[in-house]
Amino acid sequence: MAITLKDFQNFYDVATHDSRSYDRWSKAQTGNFNAIQQLAKEADFSATMVATTDNSDGTAVDLTAQGVTFPVDTIREIRLKSWCATDNDRYFYESVEKVLGGTTPVLLGQQIVSGWGHETTNVKTYGKAHFKATTTTGTTVTVVYASAGITLSAFTSAAADLGLPKNRLCLLKGAHVADVVSTTASNADIIGVITHNGTGTGTAAVKLLDVSATTDAALATLANAVTIELAFEIWPPFTHRLVMATNSVTVKCAGTDAVISDDKLRHRVEVYVSKLEYIDFEPN
Repeated sequence: MAITLKDFQNFYDVATHDSRSYDRWSKAQTGNFNAIQQLAKEADFSATMVATTDNSDGTAVDLTAQGVTFPVDTIREIRLKSWCATDNDRYFYESVEKVLGGTTPVLLGQQIVSGWGHETTNVKTYGKAHFKATTTTGTTVTVVYASAGITLSAFTSAAADLGLPKNRLCLLKGAHVADVVSTTASNADIIGVITHNGTGTGTAAVKLLDVSATTDAALATLANAVTIELAFEIWPPFTHRLVMATNSVTVKCAGTDAVISDDKLRHRVEVYVSKLEYIDFEPN
C-alpha cells in the first residue's frame, strides 16, 4: 500500500461537541476555540493524502481513536466532503452515513448528496443525474434537459450510444419512454432499456424494444416521435468512505485503478460529526 498521510488537523472536542447550544454559546463568549468552531460548523477533522499508485488506499482518520463516541442506543451522522485530484482532473462529492452506536458500531450505508467532476475542460455531474430528450422516428435526438456529462447519440436501428461521466458506480434509477407507439397494426408497446457498465469510463447504450415480440426484439425503426427520460445515481471514480476496523470507525480514502489512470492522486477529506441522537429520546 503506497499512500501517505501528508497533513491532519483535529478540531473535534468532546466537551463542546455534545453539549447544549447554550453551553457552547457561553464557552464561545469566553474565547473557547472549540466552542467557537462548533458554532461556526467548520469541519471536525480534515486530512490530505497523497497516493503513489492509483488504486492505493489508506486510513485518513480513526474517528474512535480521536475521541468520537458511538454509545449504545444512539445514532450519529457522519458527513464527508471529498476531493480527489490527478494531474489533469478534479473530482468532488459529498456523502452522509448514519452510524448505529454500540460496542461494535454498525455502519448503515453511505449515501451520496451531490458531486461534480472537471476533466480537462469537461464538467461532469455526480450524485443524482437526469436526461430527457425527444426523438423523431428514431433518428434525431433533441435534448430537453441533460445533467453535465450525459449525452445521447442519434438512433440507428432503435439503438443509441449513451455517454456517462467516468465513474466507480452507476445505478440506473429510472428509464421511461413517455409514449406508446406502434410499428405494427397491433399497436405493440415500446419500452426503453438501458445497458451500461456500472463501473467504468462511461460508455453505455439505449435500446428500444418491441415487447409484443416473444423475444423482445429490438425495433428496426420508430413509427412515432417519443420522449425518453433517464435517471441515474453516479459515484465519482474515487472513494472516501467509513470503514470498520475492529470496533473503530475510520475514514478510508482510495482511488479506482480501472478508471483513474494516474499514479499521483491527491485526496482531501473533511469530516463533519453530528450530535448524538438518542434512540430512547433521553440519555440513560
